[in-house]
Amino acid sequence: MKYYGKTDIGIKREKNQDCFGCRRLKDGMTVLAVCDGMGGAKGGETASSIALNTFLSACERDLRGGMPDGLIRSVLSSAVHEANTAVYRKGKNDESLYGMGTTLVAALVIDALDYIFIVNVGDSRAYSVCCDSIVQLSLDHSYVQYLIDKGEITPNEAENHPDKHVITRAVGTADSVRPDIDVVEIIKPREAKNYLLLCSDGLSGMIKSSEILDIVTSSTSIEAAADKLIDAANRAGGDDNITVLLAEL
Repeated sequence: MKYYGKTDIGIKREKNQDCFGCRRLKDGMTVLAVCDGMGGAKGGETASSIALNTFLSACERDLRGGMPDGLIRSVLSSAVHEANTAVYRKGKNDESLYGMGTTLVAALVIDALDYIFIVNVGDSRAYSVCCDSIVQLSLDHSYVQYLIDKGEITPNEAENHPDKHVITRAVGTADSVRPDIDVVEIIKPREAKNYLLLCSDGLSGMIKSSEILDIVTSSTSIEAAADKLIDAANRAGGDDNITVLLAEL
């Protein structure tokens, strides 16, 4: 599996509060993650950095080959809770960081399996991109998703809703958090390539999924695709930090 990540401050923000990481574990396991921090001054970048490093380290420490799926889910959930505790305690102990938090979206890819594990808190996203289709694998923990689920607005209306950046779940803003953990089958087309995309809402909130699909599938490499995705988000306004983590499965 090849992967490449890139983060960009965007056009309108003074600091980049996003971060990403990839860690190759033992027994053919790879974990990839993106965090999008929030909080004044240094709060957002502190929260995202702590959460990312704590989560990845917990996965590296506790994941082993041959684990049953249920135990893998438990380890991933514990890693999120460990990250949440680290961010929450840091915020409580430093007045300048009080209330900080971060999103977290991650994927665990195991070479021996035909499926991957997706972990999500907040509105950073995971997508599967293959052939002529793009599928969102994570479900946003956001106010507009809540309205969509209630049938009060449509997905199209959510794209321009004034509260589209309001999230309903985050790492580090409370003493506990509940992550979504899903198992997703890996599509193995005979000719086309299959990609996994993790991104912050600085990408997904600025360009449509159809444009993401076109850029990824038409690019000559994952490095070129990541660069083009960030350029497209900036051309669309660059309202937020933009992080792209793309893997060729």
